[in-house]
Amino acid sequence: MSNADTVAGFQDRLRQAIKAAGMTPGDAAKASAMHASSLRNLLTPRTSLRYIHNGPKLCTIVSIAAGLGVCPRWLAFGPEE
Repeated sequence: MSNADTVAGFQDRLRQAIKAAGMTPGDAAKASAMHASSLRNLLTPRTSLRYIHNGPKLCTIVSIAAGLGVCPRWLAFGPEE
């Protein structure tokens, strides 16, 4: 799996978690103690290309996961195989 696939997977899981929580991206940002623009950047494929090598920071993933009520590991990596 390429890094681009990993980023796309993260974006898909983030969208799924936001929808499952019944939130808008703006609501999710507030619940995660983030600026709405920061969360939108994580959802934007072109912007997320900068994460291909480094990925989102662990503290960002943990904050989003807590705000959305999902497991940080799932958000970052997907389901265990």
